[in-house]
Amino acid sequence: MSTAPLLTGRRLALARAVSVAVLGVLTFGVLVALVTYPSWQLALALVCLLPCPVIVWFSLPTWIPPFAPGVPAGAYVRSLVPPVMVLALVTLGGWLLSAAPT
Repeated sequence: MSTAPLLTGRRLALARAVSVAVLGVLTFGVLVALVTYPSWQLALALVCLLPCPVIVWFSLPTWIPPFAPGVPAGAYVRSLVPPVMVLALVTLGGWLLSAAPT
């Protein structure tokens, strides 16, 4: 049974830096929008987006390669929960951002 991580070393550091930078810029943009045009939709969008960089930072080392031999299904489920959670939070934040009054 091999649950070797998908990313290690320099690739992990690069993936963390790029992912957190992209999510950080997105979060900063929502913060600027909230300061410029305050609304409850933008506040909730910011609340949805704030934990995303942290979740990605700590979950990247736990990702395992798809279809690795001998890996139980439970390991894949544990590996997929954080990325799916980030995707759901970013989607909800984007929907709230689009619903905000201008």
